[in-house]
Amino acid sequence: VSSWSTTFEKIAKAKAEKKDKYYANYEMLKNYWLNYLTTYFPTKQKLFEQLSTKTSSKENVEKVFDSIKHLINEEKMIQSYIDLFVVWGKNVVYIKTKLYAKKFDKELILKHIDILKNTESLLDESKLFRQILSYKNKWKSSSYVKHKFIEREEDKEIVEKVISEVFWDDWELENIKLELEKLQNKGFDKQKIVGKLLSKWFNYNLFKDIL
Repeated sequence: VSSWSTTFEKIAKAKAEKKDKYYANYEMLKNYWLNYLTTYFPTKQKLFEQLSTKTSSKENVEKVFDSIKHLINEEKMIQSYIDLFVVWGKNVVYIKTKLYAKKFDKELILKHIDILKNTESLLDESKLFRQILSYKNKWKSSSYVKHKFIEREEDKEIVEKVISEVFWDDWELENIKLELEKLQNKGFDKQKIVGKLLSKWFNYNLFKDIL
């Protein structure tokens, strides 16, 4: 086993050295990156990181990066992603997280997010209705749903409108009774039950009289 392990290590090392030598050539590294650039449309940070995995020659990495980074327009890329995420009905937190994950320039991300925050609600009413109905069917409280979907002041009106269409007090009260029964069956005392119900965003005014 040791012999085989040593052999594989030697092969892997030889391949790594061959690759490093191959991409140490400036033109070879540049050609690889032009192909990568047109295939994957990376951010500048991802471009630099990928270049660095191909060769130990920092000089060539920086040289190639400097020669092709102007081909990457992160401003337009960020806006395209934002437009796509908005069509998909994603909220600001989701969009911001995804842009950071793709390693766009942080200042550009914050600039576009600030613009986005000043726009009207990004929520689509028909999609929001289906989402809220789904949470209702999972026995979530209206307060829980409100907390989840009202991310900005601009979202408040549309979220409260849909909640009023999906939820009603009698249903909410029945939901509380079911949850209360579960907690009582687990032997929780009154104080713990109150804490559990509040943690699930149930309205205290609806359940205080039935405890």
